[in-house]
Amino acid sequence: MDAAVLTNVRPNHLDYHGSTVNYRNAKGRLFQHLRPHGFAVINADDAASNVFLSKLENPLLTVGMKRPAEVTAAVIE
Repeated sequence: MDAAVLTNVRPNHLDYHGSTVNYRNAKGRLFQHLRPHGFAVINADDAASNVFLSKLENPLLTVGMKRPAEVTAAVIE
């Protein structure tokens, strides 16, 4: 895979995963499919992003509206 995007980790699907930690780990496996040159895009506004940011070795781009990120956005209207 050349790119992987993680928008958020919310308490969804806990009935399937059993815990927030298990769910976060499942979402994190997405990045294991990246090729060595593949890049990740992570939502810096999501609290779980810090877990992924510290583990990724691939090129990385952060996006957000509230926390510092490489790409930021603002609501205009």
